[in-house]
Amino acid sequence: MEKQRIKIEAEIMENIKPFAERMFNVAKQGYIVEAEFNKMHLSTEGFNNADEMLADLYKKEQEKEEKFKNSPEYEQLCQRVAAEVEAEFQQGEQVVAKFTTLDFDSIDSIVTWFLELASCREFYVRHYKIVEQLKEKGFLPLSELTIDYNMTAKEYIEVCPNLDEVGKYVISRAMESIIQLGFVSDHEAPFMKAYLLRSGNKKEQSLSRKNSKLNKKGRGINGNTKKPIEK
Repeated sequence: MEKQRIKIEAEIMENIKPFAERMFNVAKQGYIVEAEFNKMHLSTEGFNNADEMLADLYKKEQEKEEKFKNSPEYEQLCQRVAAEVEAEFQQGEQVVAKFTTLDFDSIDSIVTWFLELASCREFYVRHYKIVEQLKEKGFLPLSELTIDYNMTAKEYIEVCPNLDEVGKYVISRAMESIIQLGFVSDHEAPFMKAYLLRSGNKKEQSLSRKNSKLNKKGRGINGNTKKPIEK
């Protein structure tokens, strides 16, 4: 009589060896146990224990890998990956080149540039001396910055009344990222976006107030400038 086939599932974060052993513990009850583990099919059929089953699995996976490495598809994949890496490198080079043309009196310009740099996946910029040049312009990395506040970085960026200080803080975080990692982490991007959003809103509000004053001074309902009364 053929044994009944049953399927079991691996637990979250369970390693393959303990899972294979669990499969054989269930198989001892008279079943053929099957399962999918990381898209690999496992079955206790034809094996005496977990070690035998896993040894056969690793052998088949190695043979499959060797076959793929000798295929035209593998060569095409290598060429595509190499092209993508080169494109990403060129993108990073182009972004870094903009650094020399930045308006260092404009915090918005620096933050916007850092945001663009953060989108270049782990593009190493430590050797470009960016941190050193920014320090010469009066900016400091986070480790050298003294900020006295009892709130999270997100809260500080959102509520600090001095927008220039917020911008300098965001820049200091990007500089520290370069010091620690060699590149600007994309984890810094949300802080940059939050600052630029506040800065943009402030400019819009300022422009709105300016237009409001102009309207009060000399614009009619239809928006046209009132002409002086002719005598």
